Amino acid sequence: MKNYTKALVSLVVFASVFVAALFIAIPNSNAAKPADYGLKEGDLISAIFSDDPDVYIINDSGYKRLFLNPEIFKFYGHLGGFFNVKLVTTEVKDTFPTSGLFRNCENNDQKVYGVDIDGEDSGKLRWVNSSGEQAVKDDPDFFKKVFCINKKEFDWYPKGNAMGTVKDVPKYERVSEGKKVSHEEVTASSSFKEIGQAVICHYPPGNTLKPETLTVGVSAVKAHLAHGDTVGHCSVVSPTPTPTFTPTPTPILTPTPTAISTPTPSATPTPTPTLGDTTLPVISNVLVSNIRETSASISWTTNENATSLVEYGTSSGVLTLTQVATTVASGSIGYSNKTGLRNLSTSTSYYFRVKSIDSSGNTSYSTVSSFTPIPTSVPTPTPIPAPITVTQPTSGRVLGNLNISFYYTSSGISKFGFKIFKGTQIVYEYPNYFSLTVPLSYPIGYTANLIVDSNNSYRIEFPCANLCFFPASSSGYRVMVFDWDHPEVYDYSDYFSYDTTKPTISSVSASAITTNSAVISWTTDEPAASEVHYYDLAAPTYGKGASNPVLVIEHSVLLSGLNSGANYSYDVFSPDALENGLQTIRYFFTTLSN
Repeated sequence: MKNYTKALVSLVVFASVFVAALFIAIPNSNAAKPADYGLKEGDLISAIFSDDPDVYIINDSGYKRLFLNPEIFKFYGHLGGFFNVKLVTTEVKDTFPTSGLFRNCENNDQKVYGVDIDGEDSGKLRWVNSSGEQAVKDDPDFFKKVFCINKKEFDWYPKGNAMGTVKDVPKYERVSEGKKVSHEEVTASSSFKEIGQAVICHYPPGNTLKPETLTVGVSAVKAHLAHGDTVGHCSVVSPTPTPTFTPTPTPILTPTPTAISTPTPSATPTPTPTLGDTTLPVISNVLVSNIRETSASISWTTNENATSLVEYGTSSGVLTLTQVATTVASGSIGYSNKTGLRNLSTSTSYYFRVKSIDSSGNTSYSTVSSFTPIPTSVPTPTPIPAPITVTQPTSGRVLGNLNISFYYTSSGISKFGFKIFKGTQIVYEYPNYFSLTVPLSYPIGYTANLIVDSNNSYRIEFPCANLCFFPASSSGYRVMVFDWDHPEVYDYSDYFSYDTTKPTISSVSASAITTNSAVISWTTDEPAASEVHYYDLAAPTYGKGASNPVLVIEHSVLLSGLNSGANYSYDVFSPDALENGLQTIRYFFTTLSN
């Protein structure tokens, strides 16, 4: 049975199983640098063996924080998930002390909270109600231990009672129930986790005196170990020189000198060492101002003169960019520090902390904060109507034999011209301008209409059948309307098709003839209307007609009120939906006599 002083549920990285980990309070220790082990700030690490499931993230100050459970780990998808976890030995993992100090940087909350674990996978955040100056006195590494968390994780924790001092914050570290495993004990036969990456020391074949530190996928680790590589960062090893043989000289006897008494020196007191300045600069009033599309200003105050800079980046755990600040004395408030960040990316979140170093080398950091450059607001221009806009025919429209109609709107133009294109070739061009006062004119027998609809919207109808000489059926046409006085001002319609194919009429006959009626029948090769024109040959000037507008292929029209015993002449006409039609030659029939 396992006992817990403070229990955490560790994140099982690769098996979807959660195992309890034992944690105990430990004294503070000097943190190592990630670079000493081939790591960097923001790296995810975990022990390479499958019985240690914890996942941590490290900072550049050499501290790590634990993801308490898988739910919290999911809140940080930008870290790349389990694949980006770097596998290290337990020995390396334990080199970085674990911190439980958090701050909600996403909301720029200046409060620092300590995590208080109260169950296997649960805990509370408790505000550390202490000034920054007092916190540094209680723990000189206080600000180095503060990790940024996002709003989702902050909201996930319940909040406990505030702690009055940093000393009340529990310190946690995993205690391995077995022995710590060193790099040398990791071999190709060891049992590894199945996903992630590992830092290895690679010894190139034929050049083993120049090893290289590499990061490889865990699937390749065993192959590297089998060829003599080792887990972990390469250590710089000076080659051992080949010993040379030196003969031992024959000793020469020397007479022993007479001892001369040495006077006893008088005791000199050891001076008490004088301690130098160890007080850290106090940072306060950190402010982001003048946030623009690609820049921002950051200022803060210190209680003493210091060399100051800003560390920043687009990830809260990787602040790789720096900008030196200007420091000036500022009366009663101490020293004012200010700098500007340039060449930022619009609408991208930036994280930063300020750093001040006094003349004795004492270094202070602020907590990590964030801001987002604001895109410059561009006023939406008021749309200006185009001088000419052709709105019809719309794309895919099919126009017929008798006329072409197109619509357009205009603004401030009185004279118009128009052309019809097939591709880039002009197939018809109206030779004169037209307007409301100068109508369109055509050869005798043709008329055209220029109709004002509303709001400067016009419709032109013109007979194109005998003017445009279009093929029987074709596509790719456009109408262009232009300003007659300024031809560079124009607009095109969408592409449309033109169909002049007339229905084919066949099987014309007269049947069911009586003394005063007859039925005229015929067929067409496409749906069309039915019209019959007829007259009594004895009175040819009095022609009549009968029709049916329904589009059909089999046509039948009843002629009634005929004269008995009379000879009749007739022809049929069938226009299609586009009014393409052809009148037939004359046919004859005779009604029955009474």
